[in-house]
Amino acid sequence: YFKNLYHLNCSYGQLTSININYFERLENFHCSYNNLTSLSLSNSSSLEILDCSYNSLTSLNTDNCTNLYSVYARNNQLNSVSFNNNNNLEIIYIWNNNLTNFTISNKLFLRTLEIGNNQLTNIQLTNLPLLYRVKAQNNNLTNVDLSSVAFQTEPNNLPNDNELDIALNNNLNLNVVNLKNGF
Repeated sequence: YFKNLYHLNCSYGQLTSININYFERLENFHCSYNNLTSLSLSNSSSLEILDCSYNSLTSLNTDNCTNLYSVYARNNQLNSVSFNNNNNLEIIYIWNNNLTNFTISNKLFLRTLEIGNNQLTNIQLTNLPLLYRVKAQNNNLTNVDLSSVAFQTEPNNLPNDNELDIALNNNLNLNVVNLKNGF
């Protein structure tokens, strides 16, 4: 039923599992403030916005969500995430989880990445030409290389475009930050 549903909000419930694979046209999915421990997105190629914050998810794989541009997965127990086929990503909020490593590359539209309050010891950010906001505070980082972020002019002439907004505070062992991007 409801195969043409494009917006689903089931937030603030007691859900422990949900299968959205029946909703082939679903574009907006909000399931925050539940008790979800797993989330299958295998048939979600139309999905554009995902908000699964404040759950008990330990992994998040959005590889089949090829139209996804916004991900909100704050306050979970994530120890792995995958954004491999999400070439339209603009916003990622995954702070306050259990991530120890984070790698993302070749996202030509990504502007905001908030990965603070994790257990990160390593982040690899490669070929992210529009990434202007990086919030990675309260982690265990020792070095951060931002040399391949924000190297293109913001195409939409947004206010304060081309200004980096970086938060790396409270990484007590942080020794090296490379900001040299030729910009």
